[in-house]
Amino acid sequence: IAKIRRLALLMVTGAMSSTPGTALDIITNTTPIKDHLRLCAAKTAYSLRAVGQWEGKITSNLSDPKKFSSHTNTVGEILTSIPSEWKDDLTVPHLILDRDFSTEIPRSEDFSTEDSSYSITCYTDGSKIDNNAGAGLLIRTNGVETYSASINLGETTTVPLAEMVAIQNTTKHLLSTGTAHEKIIINCDSQGTIKALDSTVCRSKTTTNTITNLNVLAVFNTVKIRWIPAHKGYEGNE
Repeated sequence: IAKIRRLALLMVTGAMSSTPGTALDIITNTTPIKDHLRLCAAKTAYSLRAVGQWEGKITSNLSDPKKFSSHTNTVGEILTSIPSEWKDDLTVPHLILDRDFSTEIPRSEDFSTEDSSYSITCYTDGSKIDNNAGAGLLIRTNGVETYSASINLGETTTVPLAEMVAIQNTTKHLLSTGTAHEKIIINCDSQGTIKALDSTVCRSKTTTNTITNLNVLAVFNTVKIRWIPAHKGYEGNE
């Protein structure tokens, strides 16, 4: 495989046959095969560990184990190097069938913020700038800003997770203030996040908790999650 890979990189770059492999990797911004395989193995092991299915046992029966390292030992060493502040958001895939709230993804040209029937309007967002992720939220009650917050989520949080954290914290605040008998709309500019909330199969702890919060909030309120076009100048979403 390494020979085929080297040949491909030489053909792509037009470099001389004597060009070192490391130089070819740098020129083409290509990850060495060994490192790529270690990354794939680490991701899989990390996922298994997150759902409690990683054992990492040595299965080799070699007569001299000092000369060799089992695959699970090698991946186990990688796992121990992962920072302790990394949060395991993965969970065993499970079904969530009940939805007491509604979702809406309108066409961009059909979107409008002129609907005044909602007494509470919320805006949520997640982003990552300079390798640092964060979530933000804004809540207005009858047109008046009543709450806003920004949350630093560090370097290891993805943008989709940050989007979900923003909605989760919005629901937490509304529940903590005893919100009842209101018509609530939560605007989110991530269609993927809304689809995750609508999916019957859940693989994320944060998504599971957010769905639970939304269902609880919807017991005494009317709740809708709506997609809002990003970077279109809508006040509250920018």
